[in-house]
Amino acid sequence: MKKAFTLLFTLLFLSILGFVCIKLLENRAINSINIKNQYLYIQASNHLEFLSEYIKTLKDIKEDTKIEILDDKFIIEAYINKNKADIFVKAKEYNIRVYKTLILLHQEP
Repeated sequence: MKKAFTLLFTLLFLSILGFVCIKLLENRAINSINIKNQYLYIQASNHLEFLSEYIKTLKDIKEDTKIEILDDKFIIEAYINKNKADIFVKAKEYNIRVYKTLILLHQEP
C-alpha cells in the first residue's frame, strides 16, 4: 500500500510540475510575440511620420499621385489627391497596419 501512495504522489507531482512548466513556456512565447509586435508597430509609425513629413516638403505635386517606398518588412504607400494624402504602412508578414490622412494646404507664392 505504501508503494501505491508513493507512485500516486509521484505521478501527481510530475503532472502538476509539467502543467506549470507548460504554462510558463506559453507565457514567455506570448511575451516574445508581444515585444516583436510592439517593435514593428513603432517602426511602422516611424515610417508613417517620415513619409508624411516628406509629402509636406513636396512643392510641385500632381493630383492623383501614388508614392510607393520599397522595404523588406513593410508596404509603404501614399495616395495624393487634390488636397489630401492617404498614407498606408502595412507589415508584410505580421498583422500590423498604420494609416494616416494628411490635409495638404497649398500656398501660392
